[in-house]
Amino acid sequence: MSAPVRGTTVTVRFVNEEKRKHKWGVFWNEYTPGVVGKPKHRVRYLPTEADALDAQAIVRAELAQPVSLTTPVRTHRAADALAAFARDVWLPFVKGHKTGATYKSYFNTITNWIAPEAGHKRYPGLGNLLVTNEAFTTLRIHAYLEQLHAEGVSLSMRRRIKGTLSACCGFARTVGQLTVPNPCTDLGRHIKHQEEDDQETEANPFTPAEVTRIFDQLVAAEDLCWQVFFLWQYHVGTRPGEASALKWEKLDLDRKRAQIEWSYSTVEKRDKCPKTYQRRAVDLTAVLVEQLRVWRQRQRAEAFRRGQPVPEYVFTTARSRILPGGTVRAVFERTMTACGITGHTLYDFRHSFATSHLVLGWDRKLGWVSKQLGHSTPTTTQKHYYAYRDTAASQTFADEIGGWK
Repeated sequence: MSAPVRGTTVTVRFVNEEKRKHKWGVFWNEYTPGVVGKPKHRVRYLPTEADALDAQAIVRAELAQPVSLTTPVRTHRAADALAAFARDVWLPFVKGHKTGATYKSYFNTITNWIAPEAGHKRYPGLGNLLVTNEAFTTLRIHAYLEQLHAEGVSLSMRRRIKGTLSACCGFARTVGQLTVPNPCTDLGRHIKHQEEDDQETEANPFTPAEVTRIFDQLVAAEDLCWQVFFLWQYHVGTRPGEASALKWEKLDLDRKRAQIEWSYSTVEKRDKCPKTYQRRAVDLTAVLVEQLRVWRQRQRAEAFRRGQPVPEYVFTTARSRILPGGTVRAVFERTMTACGITGHTLYDFRHSFATSHLVLGWDRKLGWVSKQLGHSTPTTTQKHYYAYRDTAASQTFADEIGGWK
């Protein structure tokens, strides 16, 4: 069996560049085994023509070496490449089985980074890499992440790319496209470079003073429905999509309980399972229950006035047009502007719920807060909010050192 072609003609020429110290270059194009598409442009610069000619002979000898293959070479179709596999096989599966936010994140990462279309500034990325045991290796993916680091891509984005690749590889193993262990499994510890700050996403709760200003503004300028919606976000701590998918039939106002079963996807415009795929019951505050009772009467009266059926959803969604004042985003942004508050998102009400409970009741409330938030385990809650644990009890620990003082 003849070895796969690895390179093209190797040429030597003089480079007339003022700032370049070595003026002679050896130029060639090299194909990476297992990758389809354009080759990599290679060059070595040397001080003299004699050195360049010697290097030319060495390069030709290297390219003439056969490629070691453990399985017979076969003719690959375009569908074997990562770009086609991700778009035609994996992403449709994600769209049907994961949350809209998860699908959107994977789709954007594939489209803009991992396998962009021709004409994109990062084309082809890894799009031409064949999804086979021989080509889709840890070494190849690590080299790609190192290339991104050299190009100045942030640590957080490289981690996101690695996570997307890992999920794609896991699915490829499930459907039999790959039969070796996930090549991304051990890459996480090698992504960060020494000079990089570890900028993990941190909780960003509102301060008590900001919370007071926000609800004073909502009461003064917004309809009751929005006052109740943001009060729910702060008092219950659900994800915004879970609040948007909440139905009245899932509320037990007498027992101050609600059942969280769905989450509204703004990408797919429909209700889907919550992020952790687990239904849960959450507790409501007495203040929130009182406001919900008032809002329910007003919501029904408005629907009756418009000749619409009794609303089944508690809060605003794409399916409900009886809420005044625009979208959630519009109300949030104008409220933040009126309060002079910057650097926050709607999700920070969830952070504010968690931290306000945990800052003085960590040991007593951690399990309950985790359940309210819908985290898979309290460990997840602890990871995100440990910085807000009360340290008053440990302030004297340093003085309790034993031995010589």
